[in-house]
Amino acid sequence: MNFNPLVLATRVFDWGSRRYRRWRVELAWRKRILDRGSKRVYDLFFQLPRVREELNKAADGRYAHVDTNALADLLRETYERFGEKAPAELRRQLIEDIESLARDAGAEIRQPPNTEARHLFLNKTVQEQGKIRFKGFGTTPGGPEIELARVFQLPDLALRERQPEREQKRDPASLLLAPDSPRRAVIVGEPGTGKSTLLSSLALANAWKMLGGEDRFPWATGSAVRLPVFYEFRELDQDLANHKGLIWDALDAHVSKAISQPLPDGFLKQQERQHGLLLLFDGLDEVFDVSRREAVMKAVDNLDLSDRSRVVVSTRPHDYKDRQFDANRYRHYDLCLFTDEQIESFFRDWCKVNSAVGVDDLWNVVRGRREILDMARRALLAAMIVRIHFGGGELPHGRAELYAACVDQLLHDWHKGRGLDTGPMAKHDKRRFLAQLAFELQEQAGGTLKRDVTLQVSRDDLSNRLALYLKDNCPRDQNKLEAIIDRLHVRDAVLVAGAGGKRFSFVHRSFQEYLAAYWMKEKLGEDELLKRCADPAPGWEETLCLAAAQRDEASRQNLLCGLLEKGRVLFAWQVMKTAPRPPCEPWMVTLLRFLSRYYYEVDWNIDPATAVECADHCRGKERMPGILKGLFDREQRDGPALASAVEIAKALDDDASRALLSGFFGEAAKARIEIPLRPVDEEFEMGEFPVTNREYEQMVPPHQKRRNVCSYQDNQPDQDNQPVIYVTQFEAALFCEWLGKGYALPTREQWYKAASWNGQRNLKYPWGDEWDASRCNSKESQLWWTTPVNQYPLGRSPYGCWDMAGNVWGARPDTSLTL
Repeated sequence: MNFNPLVLATRVFDWGSRRYRRWRVELAWRKRILDRGSKRVYDLFFQLPRVREELNKAADGRYAHVDTNALADLLRETYERFGEKAPAELRRQLIEDIESLARDAGAEIRQPPNTEARHLFLNKTVQEQGKIRFKGFGTTPGGPEIELARVFQLPDLALRERQPEREQKRDPASLLLAPDSPRRAVIVGEPGTGKSTLLSSLALANAWKMLGGEDRFPWATGSAVRLPVFYEFRELDQDLANHKGLIWDALDAHVSKAISQPLPDGFLKQQERQHGLLLLFDGLDEVFDVSRREAVMKAVDNLDLSDRSRVVVSTRPHDYKDRQFDANRYRHYDLCLFTDEQIESFFRDWCKVNSAVGVDDLWNVVRGRREILDMARRALLAAMIVRIHFGGGELPHGRAELYAACVDQLLHDWHKGRGLDTGPMAKHDKRRFLAQLAFELQEQAGGTLKRDVTLQVSRDDLSNRLALYLKDNCPRDQNKLEAIIDRLHVRDAVLVAGAGGKRFSFVHRSFQEYLAAYWMKEKLGEDELLKRCADPAPGWEETLCLAAAQRDEASRQNLLCGLLEKGRVLFAWQVMKTAPRPPCEPWMVTLLRFLSRYYYEVDWNIDPATAVECADHCRGKERMPGILKGLFDREQRDGPALASAVEIAKALDDDASRALLSGFFGEAAKARIEIPLRPVDEEFEMGEFPVTNREYEQMVPPHQKRRNVCSYQDNQPDQDNQPVIYVTQFEAALFCEWLGKGYALPTREQWYKAASWNGQRNLKYPWGDEWDASRCNSKESQLWWTTPVNQYPLGRSPYGCWDMAGNVWGARPDTSLTL
């Protein structure tokens, strides 16, 4: 016999006055078939006064008055009381069984007004929040919407205030949904990081739980169940204005509008007392008027709620500096960018939705391209990347193409994505204006332009710039200035509004740089662009790289040759990587691969040709002599490229190359560099001091500029007599060769002997076997930077060599880097 634990409820209807005796019989019988956890749940459930009250209504034929949702809630709460998870099927079957009995009896169950309204609102919440709708994404494959639960990636939250260690949680479910979670919280996040999607997922998880649906968000398991109300601040502002600032009336109006019918009197307050509310207020920054924003904040702050309810507010940081919620009442969290693991998980979930293969290919591409990985840390841009990938079969080869595709998504059918009319400005004019704006903002920033900062423009300045653009390019639209401004600050567009609508910025720094580069590609001649690329102003490297990458193939080839002639190898390599296929002629690809192999900033998985093969590819090319001369030029030398250029020159072995090599290796003798040496044994001598900046920069003078920049960034001095840093092992080997015959990097055995051999054994430290922090520059010194090579005389080794412990990393030709 198949037993349904809910058969008891069915039999009660027929047995009338004998029901309590039958309960005891059924409960005794069920002891043999129910697991221990379920048995104790049902033992308590059927003894609850409210359960008996509702079953009595059915037994007396008063089906219309049975509150099936109340029974279902009581069943769920009984399970939770014992720390058990309520089976969704049993909960649903309870309702279906009772409703089926009512139909068989020719009756109809009419839920109490509050129960019916709650049921309608929860279903409306699932309908509204259950999908991610790609507003402004255009017509890329993947459909206009995706089920949220299937692709949602839970982000991390970080406490803004310093809290006790036990409260340093990062899981949003435990921070916002747990029974002991803070009663009020503010989530602060940059544009495109997924604030609205997070709040939607919180609302959806609670709605599913209250409806008894399957648990589609595993991270929400065990969280407290409250009636979720997702409310955009823009809508709250309007509703408050229509209801004399009374927030409970505004909330009632919001819920009533959602279910398209009036609410029972006191509905939300009754739900607040019975279940608790989860009030999710999204987008405080979108209340542009400062006075109105203060009004809505005051209304939210004055909400009188019980301990069962929770309030969660989301906002962008730039619009939350001057007026904030009280930190004593509201726990503040920063919404973190995606980690590598979260990005990969997001890609894999998306792959399942599209029933597609290739997620590993996508992840490997993104992981190996730092600039794209940085974009994917924002939820909005991660979604754009996967849609482009699965729509086109792969990501564009160059990031310039990727940025172009993303901008197209945000501009294509913009009006359709936001439910607006066609709008007064065509897509190509929007792109041209935004490109001009991006370039002008970066030019205006001058020396203050920073790589990781997105520039802002005031609304008045934006209006003035747009007015001039329309006058010169779209005179027919000059009278539509404000309408165009309204279009430009639509949410999730390339431009986003901040500071109450008074300032604007690009949604991501990458778009600002791409659009500025687009303008430069259209407006700057080849010579002017090369001049800028050869000596880039601070913060312009990425923009110039994108501008060069977008030139036609012939122009790009000339730019690459010009950059190599100026010694800008690493920048030329980045341009080649950024450009679409084919990047340039084969000999140039081979040359750039070979020249770039000693840079730590390039991909280590490149497989360059040998020096002989590279020379064979480049021999006879018209620009090659000039390129090689530029790489050897003292005033523009770059250490890693110089090491590669020496190998190519040796392989070419022509008159011009031999002349370059002769001049290069003769410089040390002319400079009369003296390296103090200490005899170690009959076979070799060791440098008394580490090589200093002054000594190394006799071979690579431009290194002084690099170490000064790095020293400035780290806010530490780096003088001539400090050990040279930011040098690869290959540059170090070349320096030894440049010094002249007999110089070489020490082997492992030579280094250890010079550092610690006292004639009988190897010491643990150069000065002995006991650690003494006063004898070297280590973490105990708290200097966090190098010191002059002659600062620690007591730390010398038995052979008189300085700084053999501490201060810098050293390299040996037969091992990896060692301390």
